[in-house]
Amino acid sequence: MLKSVMDPYPVFCYAITPQTIATTVTVQPTINIANDCDFRILEIRAVIEKAASVSGNVLMQMRLSSGEFFSNTGIDIYSFASMEQDAFSGYPIRLPEPVTIPANSVIEVSLTNNNGETVTVQVQLWGYKVPRGN
Repeated sequence: MLKSVMDPYPVFCYAITPQTIATTVTVQPTINIANDCDFRILEIRAVIEKAASVSGNVLMQMRLSSGEFFSNTGIDIYSFASMEQDAFSGYPIRLPEPVTIPANSVIEVSLTNNNGETVTVQVQLWGYKVPRGN
């Protein structure tokens, strides 16, 4: 873990296990936030392994299991993902302000592959754990 002199909390990453998604399929993995600390998200990243001839998009939508969505519609992962087998490296989604996810929460991630080929995707939430009450 990385720790800054200015920031007392170490950088931490929650991520889904890489998901291999066939064409036109939607998968719904979850991210379980540990019950030891709240989690403040600073940025959202993704990594995609894909065939060189892929055309189409991979849409992602996230929400808390309690129902609150992170976006009103699916976001094309290609707009911010880093990709293997391609020269493209996307810029992560940096949040204008940290979003605090309560300890012991579940984040549901919905990934829909609209490509002509199978892709493997990993979504990562980067931020830091914060002891409750801070």
